[in-house]
Amino acid sequence: MGSFFQTGGFILLIFAALVYAAPQAQRGSSSGDYSVTHLDIRDAILSLVSVLRDQMDKLERHEVRERQLGEQLTRSLASLEKRTRGEEKNIENIATYIARIEEKLKVTQTSIDKQSEDHRAENHRIRSDLDILKQLLNEGGSTAAALAALDTKITSLNEKLSLLKDAGDRTTEKFDGLMELWKATSHGSAGSSGGGGGGSDLSDAIMSELADIKESLSRTQEIETQILTLRSPGGEHGSDWQTEVIESIDSQRKQLAVLEEEIGKAVGMLGDMTTSAQALTGILTNLDTDTRKGFEVLDLQVSDLRQNSTGDLERKLGKMQEILKSGQKHLEERVRMAEKAVDGLFVKMESEYDHLSSELKGLANVESVLLDTGDSVLDTKRRLEYGVQQIMGEMNHQLTTHTASLNASLQARFDGLSDAVLGNQSIALMNLTGRMEEEISQVWRQIGILYHQMSRSANLLDEIHNQTSKYVNNSLDTMSSMDDKVGQVTNRMGEVDDNLNYLLGRMSLVVQEFNQIKSGLGDALTSLRDSFTEISEFEKKPDPLETNKTEDE
Repeated sequence: MGSFFQTGGFILLIFAALVYAAPQAQRGSSSGDYSVTHLDIRDAILSLVSVLRDQMDKLERHEVRERQLGEQLTRSLASLEKRTRGEEKNIENIATYIARIEEKLKVTQTSIDKQSEDHRAENHRIRSDLDILKQLLNEGGSTAAALAALDTKITSLNEKLSLLKDAGDRTTEKFDGLMELWKATSHGSAGSSGGGGGGSDLSDAIMSELADIKESLSRTQEIETQILTLRSPGGEHGSDWQTEVIESIDSQRKQLAVLEEEIGKAVGMLGDMTTSAQALTGILTNLDTDTRKGFEVLDLQVSDLRQNSTGDLERKLGKMQEILKSGQKHLEERVRMAEKAVDGLFVKMESEYDHLSSELKGLANVESVLLDTGDSVLDTKRRLEYGVQQIMGEMNHQLTTHTASLNASLQARFDGLSDAVLGNQSIALMNLTGRMEEEISQVWRQIGILYHQMSRSANLLDEIHNQTSKYVNNSLDTMSSMDDKVGQVTNRMGEVDDNLNYLLGRMSLVVQEFNQIKSGLGDALTSLRDSFTEISEFEKKPDPLETNKTEDE
């Protein structure tokens, strides 16, 4: 392109030189008819400038289109990157949520297994104790055996009281775990999308915990009834001790009834978890404190009973057998009722275990559904990545193909434009050089004609000078001046011959000098004509010698 603009600048300089030299040439040749005029040169220059401007505008528009296409591609690539990042973040959040759910499921499963094992062990202990009591009541032996049985019963009662304390501690731990589960589930359901499912799981967990508490309280009540049945015969001989024990046990029974009513209220309030959460926590805390107080009072009363009963055992051994015989039937009825209650408890526990197993199966199904969801999310991620890669490859392919075709089309257009411009300029230059050669040849021809005319005129002037030197003295000055002018003309012609190469570059100066030479020659010719007229007039005059000869004759 630089060589093209240099060539165009050289052509413009030639056009400017022609524009400057054309008026001089038109003055020099009066009869010349040229096809290239000022207007033609001006139109050619303007057309060339317009073509160049059009090509520059096209190039600018093409650059603007390419810039817009590049910006659009960068924006589309940025949007695709943002979408992929958002999808990756969502997938990571889903994976973390699934991991948390799996951890919660594992924790709940382990806690349920532990509770079921504890319940089975407690039920086994209670059943073994009841069997031992039944055997002792059926045997009913001597006083020593009764004392040994009484000691064993007291030790068993102490063990049962320790078991009751342990059960109370486990109840408090269960309450604490229930509160923690309630807090964790309330926080988890506030951030997750499946809030309804979390509430139902929490209600099931609270129901199971409350059922366990109710069972432990029922076992406590049964043990208290057994203590009452064992200690009630001694009340015939000690009314104060009997009334005190009966009142204490009745108070404990009333407290247990109140606790059962509160548990029933708490179970009824579980229907609406969102509105009664605070009330449920308050009831559970009150239930925990009341249970602890009841166990402490029961422990104190049992210890008092044990201390008071050791002093009266020797006095009351004689009547203990009769009391035992009379209360054996009542105890057997109580044992049968306890067996029925235990059987019902076992049936209820089995049903609860089946319910828990079904819930665990449901949780396993939920886990499988979550795993399937995670797999589908990963498949969607892979598909998205594959689609993005395909889009990127297709865009790169389209860019490469379109860029190559666009570059080829632009190269072809520029090549055609340069060929057309150079062809037109070369043709115009060839025409111009041909015409310039023709004009220069005509100028040389005219110069040759003038040279021949000047040589002939010089010869004529020499002859005239020889003739006039003989006849005209007045014409010496004129002839000398003519000689000077002719010498100047010959010198000028010599300079013209010496500077022909310089004349080709300076056409305007040559034309101007040619005009000056023409004007000088015209003046010289006019002076020659005047001298010729004078000579002719002088020749027409009669010669005085001839007139004298004629007169002599």
